[in-house]
Amino acid sequence: MPNLRNSLIRLAHDKPELRKHLLPMLKEAYGYYSDGSGYFFGESKGVEIGFNPSTLDLQIGLGGEWWSLKRGQKLKRGQNILLYKRGRDPEYPEVLVSYKHPFIIVSGGPNGWVPNNQVRFDLSSIPSKQAANSRAADKKVDQAIALLKREGRRMYKMNVEKTRRGEILFSYEIKGMDYDNYRDRYYDSGDYDDDGYGYDAGDYAGDAYGDDMSSYVDKGREWLKRTLRDFQPKIISDYDNYGGIELTITLR
Repeated sequence: MPNLRNSLIRLAHDKPELRKHLLPMLKEAYGYYSDGSGYFFGESKGVEIGFNPSTLDLQIGLGGEWWSLKRGQKLKRGQNILLYKRGRDPEYPEVLVSYKHPFIIVSGGPNGWVPNNQVRFDLSSIPSKQAANSRAADKKVDQAIALLKREGRRMYKMNVEKTRRGEILFSYEIKGMDYDNYRDRYYDSGDYDDDGYGYDAGDYAGDAYGDDMSSYVDKGREWLKRTLRDFQPKIISDYDNYGGIELTITLR
């Protein structure tokens, strides 16, 4: 299907008498961007959208909160579907969407917050080649997740999942790694640091715990790079907390 925006531009050029009707539509047109996760993201009138053309999954953002389809549900053409806020907070009513290709029409929202009770998203500007690339990227992420689950199955409290933006969230715990265990090993020595502040048991425990956890994080990063070497992983963040390690990964 030809790009609707380009068609409107050509029509406005060929039919000057229609320009006053077509230009407002063009002003509202916007582009989508993809981070390689399979989702295309856009924004119009304060309403955000995340759409995956290969799975027909949909996310709608309003005021920093996100609504989505029920688990396993897919967007259906020509039907009205209710999206649900994460956590099902009763304070916020559902958001209603309809998919009349190439348009997704959003209405409702908290206290009718959707501007003019309706916002249209034109999906025709998503090129078919990009859609095909997004499907391939989606499949690659799923394969990497399956590999991590298999190779990391013996890790303590291991968990791996795909985020809404297509990143991989990999977490596990170091068994027996507890800050309180470190605290029991140290006593107040009465020593002072260079600034004249006293060290106590908590300071020594914190230093030792931090050093050991840093070493565990480094080992975890190396293990992950080796395990996903065929996927060219990029670790964009790591976090440790009370014996738990969490790594966020994207695939190149």
